[in-house]
Amino acid sequence: MREKPSLIDLHAEVFVVQQAEIGLIGLGVMGSNLALNIAEKGNRIAVFNRTTARTDEFLGEAGPLAERIIGSKNSSPQSARHARSSS
Repeated sequence: MREKPSLIDLHAEVFVVQQAEIGLIGLGVMGSNLALNIAEKGNRIAVFNRTTARTDEFLGEAGPLAERIIGSKNSSPQSARHARSSS
């Protein structure tokens, strides 16, 4: 069985692995709407933006969909495997 992809936040003090079905880079108008639509359909999605402030802002504006969205603050190759907890 193939593992689902996920992301990691290397800045966190404690790592908590979360699985995401889809990863998305870029939270501009198109990326943020796409991420919300994917989450609205019941999928877990990991998101990354070049500026971490935008990722935090996006998660704050996502309302109840935020529980299905994993924000990552790192785009390293390791990011393809782990994610930080948004809780």
